[in-house]
This record gives sequence, structure tokens and C-alpha cells, in this order.
Amino acid sequence: MAEEPLYVPLLLGLGFRSLSMSPPAILAVKEVVRAVYLADCQALAAKCLAASDSASSLPQLEGFLADAVPDILKGLTPSDVFS
Repeated sequence: MAEEPLYVPLLLGLGFRSLSMSPPAILAVKEVVRAVYLADCQALAAKCLAASDSASSLPQLEGFLADAVPDILKGLTPSDVFS
């Protein structure tokens, strides 16, 4: 999960400070970590936790990431995100 850029802001907002991933994922995750503010990630996590189900959190995660790192979602398909 930590190697998926979409979930990095959520994990940071939930308090994770150590993320494990395969080497090919490091650059994309590093780009996300550098582009976000912790307070914003914490607010995102609170919204996701208050959501009625995980499916309703996905648009929030996508919107947050699109605002923080617009180029990161280009070319990703749902199978890339949920693999």
C-alpha cells in the first residue's frame, strides 16, 4: 500500500512515518511526500475515517493527490491503483 502514491497522504495523515516499498516506487512516493503538508494529510485522514465506506474515500484521495502532485495520476488506470 505504501508504494502506491495515491495512499501516501492518507498513511502520513494516519501517523505512519516509515513506509516500506520496492525500489521502483521510491521516486514517485518521494515526490508525493515532498509535495504535501502534514496538517493537510491529517485533515484528509480525518475525512476518510469519517466516510461511510472506503469507496467514498477514493475520490477524496484522488482529488487531494491531483491538487498536490498533478502529474502523478497521469497514465494511471484503476488496475494500477488497486493492484
